[in-house]
Amino acid sequence: SWDFNPTTQSRIGHLTLGDVVFTVTQAGNSIEWLEAKFSDYGSQYSIFYTQQYSQDVVKAQGWIDLGLVMMQSRYKLNSLPNGMRLFLHPVPANEVDTNTAYTSISSGVMPSIHYLTPSSPLWLTAGKGSIGNDKNTDDYHAFITVHEFTHVVQSALRPNGGYPTWVQEGMANYEGLFNSTAYNRDHAPDWVMAWVKANPQTIICCQSLAGEGLDITEMYNSLSFFWYFITNTYGSDINRQVYIASTNDPVTALEAATSVESMSDLFCHLLTFSANGTTTTSSAACRGGVREPWPPRR
Repeated sequence: SWDFNPTTQSRIGHLTLGDVVFTVTQAGNSIEWLEAKFSDYGSQYSIFYTQQYSQDVVKAQGWIDLGLVMMQSRYKLNSLPNGMRLFLHPVPANEVDTNTAYTSISSGVMPSIHYLTPSSPLWLTAGKGSIGNDKNTDDYHAFITVHEFTHVVQSALRPNGGYPTWVQEGMANYEGLFNSTAYNRDHAPDWVMAWVKANPQTIICCQSLAGEGLDITEMYNSLSFFWYFITNTYGSDINRQVYIASTNDPVTALEAATSVESMSDLFCHLLTFSANGTTTTSSAACRGGVREPWPPRR
């Protein structure tokens, strides 16, 4: 793994403040966007920013580079076929504030990530994320940037889409937590384990012998735990295998990649992992699937 520390590995020498690229009116303010262009790890990308917050560009470059390293090492994608753009918004906009960010992906258009610039004073009172991490930190900004960057990678791997939100958002949140900074990577296991133990009702499966399917009702933290369990139990390449599978059914892709016989068996391993922090994929206890309902009866 690779960890970029902006405080000790400053790359300001790579940044030349550009001319105004375009001006827009946002939240009643006239915003002059500048563009910094980069070519790192075989990919072309741009960071759009404002003069007032030009200091954020260097840190954002480091976070994008974390995403590029994750892309190459975990998904075997050597470069972004269409490049990408990161917009560091100086003020909140539609779906851009201390609680939300988004990635815009459309056919034939360069993917764009939209994020509230990290030096905005609004981050000072942003508090904590839903999983308990402090928002006004470089580690949090790296987490969200890599999360959103993962959506760019997903669009390159599956340009026609086809997978549901629980796969797209779950993998993205997992990558942001477990494959961004060293601090996030070290604390993410405790964060997701604590979350799922406090919210077991968000992952439901196999409630009876009738064989109900997997149902995950929380799209971020619970799914981060799910993909943590998957990679920890079946290997770090599972996410890539699932995402490049020819099927549009992620459950079928999971069963093929993990060699489990059924989703019941997979869920049985998940319960073992949740209880113990580890599991054995050949555990006899999981042959034939889980037979007890989850969450436990009160």
